[in-house]
Amino acid sequence: MEEKFYTCKSDRAFKEVFMNKDNKDLLICLLEEVLDLKIKELEYLNLERNVGSIHIKRKHFDLNLKTDKGYIQVEVNTKNEEYINPRNTAYLCDTYSHYILK
Repeated sequence: MEEKFYTCKSDRAFKEVFMNKDNKDLLICLLEEVLDLKIKELEYLNLERNVGSIHIKRKHFDLNLKTDKGYIQVEVNTKNEEYINPRNTAYLCDTYSHYILK
């Protein structure tokens, strides 16, 4: 019998394992290793930025990190589709523009 091996390459699987608050230490360890930084605070988000128009997609983020190198917002992407980079750039620009308004 062949043994099955499961990964967290899908958004749903990643969120079920790593976005579970019982596994917060595991997530911090993974992020610190991948990002090569020290996490001071981790905030789980299900954040939707209001956009003021029904014709514009809301922006969703997964995590907010306070690190030794600054603040990082995390959006998990499991596919390398053409729309991913422009969408994530729009998320970053939206975050930056909200920060500037403060």
